[in-house]
Amino acid sequence: MPGRKRAQVEAFVRHIPATVTPALEWCAGKGHLGRKVALTDQVPVVSLELNPALCADAKSLATRKGVDQEILCADALTASGHGHVRGRTVFALHACGELHRSLVRNAHTDGAEAYRISPCCYHLGSEDPYQPLSSDASLMLDASALRLAVTELVTAPERDRTRLARDQAWKLGFIALRTEVEGETRRPFRPVPAAWFDGSFDDFCRRLAIREHVRLPANPAWADWEHVGWKRRDEVLRLELVRHAFRRGLELWLVLDLALGLGERGFDVVLGRFCERSLTPRNLLVIGQRRPDSRTAA
Repeated sequence: MPGRKRAQVEAFVRHIPATVTPALEWCAGKGHLGRKVALTDQVPVVSLELNPALCADAKSLATRKGVDQEILCADALTASGHGHVRGRTVFALHACGELHRSLVRNAHTDGAEAYRISPCCYHLGSEDPYQPLSSDASLMLDASALRLAVTELVTAPERDRTRLARDQAWKLGFIALRTEVEGETRRPFRPVPAAWFDGSFDDFCRRLAIREHVRLPANPAWADWEHVGWKRRDEVLRLELVRHAFRRGLELWLVLDLALGLGERGFDVVLGRFCERSLTPRNLLVIGQRRPDSRTAA
């Protein structure tokens, strides 16, 4: 298990109550969390994962560790996937978008004993506008707002942040040069192959010009246009500071909606953090325990 992933799994398990029922690992990947729960709490674990290659790796790791862990290769978003929830404590560490929302949306009928959810990537699989899980939620959020909730580089290495800054500046420099040649035009900017950033700024622009059918001047002042790109990137960053002031607030609202939705479906809920943001910015944890008076409804 990679070092950062191991630290996240260990922190997650430290911050949840001991598991006394059979467990279900939701969207399991290689089953790292499921193995940890099986070893820590000595309970049988079912790990549900869609990707066959990851399922094969999970089975191999479970066999090597000798843990009571069954790997199921299935789609968590189908009725058959939800059929494995009943009677279990469900674990979802960084389950993306609809994968964590579907757990809460179906919590009143799926019959789980408890949930331990750390949500992630709120925009994936969401309707536009966002459909709240709680009846008390009235804020209208579009897809861009959901993406904003997870837009940050807290855990990215310094070299990755430096490379991203350079990539942004070069793209903006090319757009400025293109505008100088063609005038103001509104056209989508398609993704750029990573290899195109390996050379110089002028090599990058020449490749893009061929792809975008832009006729470049005979001898552009490349250093000047690259400088324009960096200047525009600084301007964009200043504008984004305003947007990012709302980022954590948006994420808290989305997780509170998740927690309130779980409460409305018959669960006592505790909301907290399981680690510092330096380990992962998606560090919020929703713990739900079925109330005794809601068992008959399930």
